[in-house]
Amino acid sequence: MKKLAKLFVLIILLGCGSEDSGSLNNDAIANKYFNKEEIHELSELLNFFENQVGIETSTNNFYNSYERFFEILNPKEIEILISFERQESFLADINPKLLNELWYYEQEFVPYLNDTVQIVRYPKKGKYFEFLFAASKKDKGIEKYFEDYIAAGSMSPTLLAYTMKYHKENGVNYNLNLERNRLIISINYLIYNEQLRLDEIQRNKKSSVHNK
Repeated sequence: MKKLAKLFVLIILLGCGSEDSGSLNNDAIANKYFNKEEIHELSELLNFFENQVGIETSTNNFYNSYERFFEILNPKEIEILISFERQESFLADINPKLLNELWYYEQEFVPYLNDTVQIVRYPKKGKYFEFLFAASKKDKGIEKYFEDYIAAGSMSPTLLAYTMKYHKENGVNYNLNLERNRLIISINYLIYNEQLRLDEIQRNKKSSVHNK
């Protein structure tokens, strides 16, 4: 009976995914909120980000690579290393429904510009939001990020870009062995880079009007 009980427990453990699995494909939290096709695209998104910003993945030396990434971000005006064109081209191949889970756009009238501008917003419901909430329960760094994510409301993505850059100053670290945590970092900065792209469009538009 004892052997049968042990076997039964082993079967249950093997049947359950690990919430702390390094790979996104085997991550129980990711698999709870996204289907296999979405996880594949999210893995591609993570790979794109890490390749563009120079994260060393071949040696699994994520900590040093990410430390370098955070250090080179300009503390006055964060600029990441991905060109708008490359990001736009990559995102064009991602399922639009999945992208709408990660961020969405709003039109907002800006009085001092006397114009309506497009702004990136963070979702407060849906698959990614639920995934982020679940991940925040497993990592102190992501927990702090999620708190700021909620507090940011409709504020610019700049706030959360700084939150991640200065995570150590806030007394937290990220477990970078987990792909789900690195995915959250990558999405955060891709959102920020997308807002920078929209800001540049607005500046060019404004400059064009002044030059007429």
